[in-house]
Amino acid sequence: MPLVFKQTDFMQETWYSLGLLTRPKTLHTVGVLQQIKFVADSSSANTYTGLFKSGAQYGIARYSVGVDYDKYAWGEKSNMLPGIAFKFWRTRVSSGNIHAMHSFKGNTTPNFFQHNFTNHLATTLDYGFQMVATMFAKASKYALTLGLRDFATVDEAGDSVGTPVIPFRVEFEP
Repeated sequence: MPLVFKQTDFMQETWYSLGLLTRPKTLHTVGVLQQIKFVADSSSANTYTGLFKSGAQYGIARYSVGVDYDKYAWGEKSNMLPGIAFKFWRTRVSSGNIHAMHSFKGNTTPNFFQHNFTNHLATTLDYGFQMVATMFAKASKYALTLGLRDFATVDEAGDSVGTPVIPFRVEFEP
């Protein structure tokens, strides 16, 4: 059964005290967790490395929405921004993580899985989207992409790959 949680002041205070959080978390503060396993393609066609090749026995999927949304505002007025994150444990090193969304434009229906999820967000001409993209661009010139290098660099056993082979983009189809 998934675990539903909401970011709390206690959690933020703990993260601040440990030096793990330097600013308040304002996006994707509400989510559901699910235990998962990653079964990698074992065929010779899979030339990717790291977790893409080894898979992982233990992981967590987190399904979240970007902001509190109006559950009665669907269609063009919707502000439901679903996102997913996958965390897979590896031996002796930090976990391998993938984050994905569809875009910064809300779903037009209450279906969380209305669209595919990807690590490369679609652009729009929406003013709100442009503001968020500009804010993210302060941290990276690739503000609408989420990298996969770490996921392809170390496998589940914690062994580093000499020359990682990394997919440019991943897409999760519900």
